[in-house]
Amino acid sequence: LRDQINAAVDVIVHLSRYPDGSRRVAEVSVVASTRQEEFRLEPLLRFQADRYEVNRRVTGEFRRFPLPRHIAERLYIAGETIPAAFGVRAAPSADGFPYPGGAL
Repeated sequence: LRDQINAAVDVIVHLSRYPDGSRRVAEVSVVASTRQEEFRLEPLLRFQADRYEVNRRVTGEFRRFPLPRHIAERLYIAGETIPAAFGVRAAPSADGFPYPGGAL
């Protein structure tokens, strides 16, 4: 069963309901595990909420994490452009694929 899930699921989007009643994307993670491994997630985006305002309105911003290499390679092969905000070089590396950069 693990093998099937690891092969079928690429990305998980977590939605949360906040105290002001709004629903927001709280986190986007990529499934980094393969085959029979335990499930392993790597975050791509995470919503960092600020302190609640007097009217309990939730504000904040998204924190971006470097794109895992295997996802960058799949996008590169498909001819997709990877936004620089994800810490991936626009030009390919010596082996022909882009690679994750440093922390953002």
